[in-house]
Amino acid sequence: MIDAPKTGFMEEDMKLSALIVDDEASGRENLAHLLHTYCPEIDVLDLADSGESARLMVEAYQPDVVFLDIHMPQMDGFAFLDSLSDRSFSVVIVTAHDTYGIRAVKASAVDYLLKPLSIQELKEAVAKLLEVHRIKSSDPNLQQNYEESVNELVKSLLEQKAPQKLTLPHSHGFSLVDMSDIIRLEADDNYTWVYVQEMSPIHMPRTMKYVESILKGDVFMRIHRSHIINLSYLKTFSKSEGGYVMMEDGSRVPISRRRLPRFLDRINGRTNN
Repeated sequence: MIDAPKTGFMEEDMKLSALIVDDEASGRENLAHLLHTYCPEIDVLDLADSGESARLMVEAYQPDVVFLDIHMPQMDGFAFLDSLSDRSFSVVIVTAHDTYGIRAVKASAVDYLLKPLSIQELKEAVAKLLEVHRIKSSDPNLQQNYEESVNELVKSLLEQKAPQKLTLPHSHGFSLVDMSDIIRLEADDNYTWVYVQEMSPIHMPRTMKYVESILKGDVFMRIHRSHIINLSYLKTFSKSEGGYVMMEDGSRVPISRRRLPRFLDRINGRTNN
């Protein structure tokens, strides 16, 4: 997901066209009312009560954004997305289930809102949408990255598998990377430096705790308050100077004393397997 810009983004009163997809009338109408009242940047074109009707509306309206409920009969939200050949619109998942694929949603460029809706969170989501729209409009490659991110989300959830790719927002847009290519992460207050194979480090506007909740636990390990490493790229370990590891990219990462025993257990377990 893309973080909202710090300074607030408005370009000549930009408005984004939107569809609301929810099988419950109260959900559709409540969200439409909130958007009309608190988010003048969103122009709600129509309300769809099913995935099938939403498909027809997408083809007719070509909206900038779709606010999409997950749990719907016959065709749920992700099946609806999977049925479309063109998913150039931005997506905001709206769900009452905070555990429903949230890890996969967090890993994508898609935003999500939990029911009952918070006005503040809705306004923040709209600010992100405006920024995403600006980013996608500025570079065709970023539009492609966004669509790939949505594709990855749909694939992960339909197959009920953990996400294999992670969308990393940064100051110039966002990058979609294979999680297996991430070498290590380093905390920087409310940001995280992400070191990826054959790429420049990415300064991501997310806390490391947030990113850690998405990463696959079998290969990633926090070895220090400020450091997470991918064990697949571990080169050497030294007990000297309090303990540290050398990674394959040549970086040296400290291990905290508190986390050292668990690190050694993990390494011994991987070695013995």
